[in-house]
Amino acid sequence: MFTRIARRFAPLAAFVVLSGLAGMAEAAPRCDNLAKLHRSMFEPISPATVATAREYLDAKGEPDLGDADVVIRFFAPPGFGGDISTRTTLRRVRGTWFFVREDQSRILRRPPPPPMDVVEPVWDMRGDRAEINRLEGRLEPDLAAVLEAALSDPCLLREPDLGPAVLQLGNGRMEPCFDGAPYFLQIETAQGVRTIVHICQTRWVAGSIMRVPQVAKGVPGEVIRSTEYIDKSGRKVTDASLIANAPIRLRLSGDYAGRAMTIMIDGRRLYDSAADPPPASTGWLLYPPINPPPGSMVVTLQGCDPPAALEVPDADSVIAIQQCQVRVIRDALR
Repeated sequence: MFTRIARRFAPLAAFVVLSGLAGMAEAAPRCDNLAKLHRSMFEPISPATVATAREYLDAKGEPDLGDADVVIRFFAPPGFGGDISTRTTLRRVRGTWFFVREDQSRILRRPPPPPMDVVEPVWDMRGDRAEINRLEGRLEPDLAAVLEAALSDPCLLREPDLGPAVLQLGNGRMEPCFDGAPYFLQIETAQGVRTIVHICQTRWVAGSIMRVPQVAKGVPGEVIRSTEYIDKSGRKVTDASLIANAPIRLRLSGDYAGRAMTIMIDGRRLYDSAADPPPASTGWLLYPPINPPPGSMVVTLQGCDPPAALEVPDADSVIAIQQCQVRVIRDALR
């Protein structure tokens, strides 16, 4: 791979010559979209904005880039009304473009409605988690052609590195964009690194580059698809069969009556006798954490020390209490 370039922003990054860009023609190119902009629009992007962009663009666990001569990184957080962020790395190796695209969505879905006889269901005990759909392979030829054309367009060199939500035009008017996410782009070659940020919408030649990573699907037969999940503790779960979605029920039995008691699952309250009504005869409806059994259940009984630490069961079960002994009887309700 080409020698890594230190990732620091040069004030006139808009004029850094990038590998693969055609040399500037003797006569300045005609860039109609830029001609209408006020000269203040071409001021250098601030270091703080660049630093923010790098935080989003620096992918964790980025694949081996091999001997790529151009690397493009892109990130778009969720926009208005959406919950999906897109992170894509594109690389050109010996003239062929490859990509890794990750679409990540936050899962905040509530469980299906409980049966009518369940009085006080416990909502999804898994908490927030993320689902990441990943594509990796060779980029479609038509999208690769878009990238090559954009990188060879001399107007790309002249564009501002910051496209704000409101453009100031040379005639004194403003051209607003009313709502949208920021888009972060980084182009890295042996000659330098350029960071571009467009707010609210993608624009100009850089915008055509930004649109490619959002729609890349890969050449059929030359792309790998995978899905992984990240639970609330930050752990990755790649085996979908380990993700428990079916509800389970917990009931109590034994000599707990009249004793102060709390039951906590993964730090969340399932039951507190001082604040909650007694459980219904059917017990509690419980949604187990993702990828069981990482969750823990702690039962605190009045007069017993220390609390009983139990594993969250993965099937309908009974919490059996005899004096200070607490255990789980699995499949007791089946």
